[in-house]
Amino acid sequence: MENWKTCKQYTHISFPVTIETAGAWNHLAIELVQEIGQRITAVTEEPRESVFLFQRLSIALQRGYFLLR
Repeated sequence: MENWKTCKQYTHISFPVTIETAGAWNHLAIELVQEIGQRITAVTEEPRESVFLFQRLSIALQRGYFLLR
């Protein structure tokens, strides 16, 4: 609980999203990842950052699912 208070103090936001390991993404998850990608693009000036972020998250989910098996 102490970590949560620290994160909240520094403007971190917890946002639960649903992503199926079979590939289905909740619409809020898509919007969130697109927003994060747009913010990364604003800093890096790389227009494909949203695509790269989706790819990294998909691979991380697949790896996590594999480890649970």
